Parts: sequence; structure tokens; C-alpha cells
Amino acid sequence: MVDRPTVDGGPSPDIQPGGNFAIDARNVDEPLAFFCAIGEAINGPGGYFGADLDGLADCLRGGFGVLPPFTLEWVGGVESFGQEHSEFVAEVKEIFERAQVSVSGPWCG
Repeated sequence: MVDRPTVDGGPSPDIQPGGNFAIDARNVDEPLAFFCAIGEAINGPGGYFGADLDGLADCLRGGFGVLPPFTLEWVGGVESFGQEHSEFVAEVKEIFERAQVSVSGPWCG
């Protein structure tokens, strides 16, 4: 779990830009699983970082755990995900590019 201090008992502040986060992609076989994996990579078990593409873009504006730019490391994963969900993957890549999020590892084939 990601440990962050709270401010006056309120939400934790965003981690400053430049961090690295590993996405455990072993169970990412459909878009909803992607959102679960990125939420947990950034905010720990059960963490949230969007539940759809608009939510992902909103989270990348701050207030949800981290500020871009940062790097996501894609670890493991179902290689066919990128082929089966190519439109979704293309949209995620575009959102990441606009937000200056880089992805390393075998990002969806």
C-alpha cells in the first residue's frame, strides 16, 4: 500500500511528479481490469485512478494520488489484451501521451 501523510485529517496530497509505478497486469484481460490495476499501482490495494477513460483523464489532472509526469511499468499481463482491445489501448495511450505519462515494459503487445 502507498503510505502518504494526510493534511488536517483530509485526503492525502498527490505524490510529486517523476515517480515510477508498477502495474501488475497479470489479470488485465479487459478494460475494467486495467482500471483496477492502475488504481492499485498508484494508490495501493483497492485504490482508484479512474473507472473509464474520462475518469482516467480526470485523475491525471491531480487530486487522485499522483501528478504527471510519471512512469508506469507494465509487469506481466495478457499479451492478447492489446489486440483484443486495440481501440481502448489506443485511447489510453493518447491520454497518457497528453499527460506526459510514459509506459515501460510490454505495454499491451
